[in-house]
Amino acid sequence: MPSGGAEGRLTIVSESPRPQPTHGLAVFLHGWTGDEHSMDVLDAGLAPGWWRRSPRAPFRAAPGGFSWSSEPEPAGASPQAFRSASIALRGFVERLEDLDDVQNVYANFDIPAELMEQLEATMV
Repeated sequence: MPSGGAEGRLTIVSESPRPQPTHGLAVFLHGWTGDEHSMDVLDAGLAPGWWRRSPRAPFRAAPGGFSWSSEPEPAGASPQAFRSASIALRGFVERLEDLDDVQNVYANFDIPAELMEQLEATMV
């Protein structure tokens, strides 16, 4: 298993026993104290022709694993605590969108407008 990357940077581990993807790439994010392998259990649910990538959050979590927040306890953390991870994730998605063979990028999460405004204000 690769060691943690630099604080504020994502680690992408490319392990896929599946053949070249023909349908798409699913990106799964682990929760607090997880890592890129926390989502392995979901591989069985992916339809044939799909690949999965799970970036590792950029900050070490105190009890073990990794966190998307720079603060030790992410519950109640300020939006600023997620700034580095947000920038890294945005860059990851933008690099995916820039690939020649990528046609569509979808997300199934909802960020409240107020929080998104705060995050965007800190990313400028």
